[in-house]
Amino acid sequence: MVGALKKGDVLRNGKLPYVIEKVLGEGGFGITYKVSVTTREGGVATRHFFAVKEHFVKEWCVRDEATLQVLHSKMVKQFVEDSKADFLAEARRLSQLRHPNIIKVYEQFEENNTAYYVMDYIGGRALNEVAPSPQNITEKWLLSVLQPLLSALQYLHTLPQPLLHRDIKPNNILLLPDGTPVLIDFGLA
Repeated sequence: MVGALKKGDVLRNGKLPYVIEKVLGEGGFGITYKVSVTTREGGVATRHFFAVKEHFVKEWCVRDEATLQVLHSKMVKQFVEDSKADFLAEARRLSQLRHPNIIKVYEQFEENNTAYYVMDYIGGRALNEVAPSPQNITEKWLLSVLQPLLSALQYLHTLPQPLLHRDIKPNNILLLPDGTPVLIDFGLA
């Protein structure tokens, strides 16, 4: 993907150094990466995986390959800065949410003239990739997906400051390997 960080690049301004493993996806306002963190306990190294979303306005930003800085023209500076502020506000809101069917966000930080937030890496697949064909959907399967998602939506809508997702669709619902659905991508919330 043009403008994406490369495998092996390191983000250092978070609580931990996050090593880019690969691009997971991209949209008009961001790139999501699978990253790794190596911790050592008692002389044993353990790798942990997370997902990191980067604010990157595809139409107006480019990356300096030497410095990894995200650059944009002065003409769009205010738009990109406002968009970055919205991105960080989204990360702050998400970091306060606690529900088993909503992606967990751990931290947000700025680096490379842009912003990032760190969340759980879900090794599952998007609902649109694994859903049975319409004629093969069973009531049991449908309830196994809908009941947890409705619980998540009820949680969001009954917060002291209710939050509306506004972009619920099959590719914004990831299924964990055990089939548990998790709602992701709150960019329009």
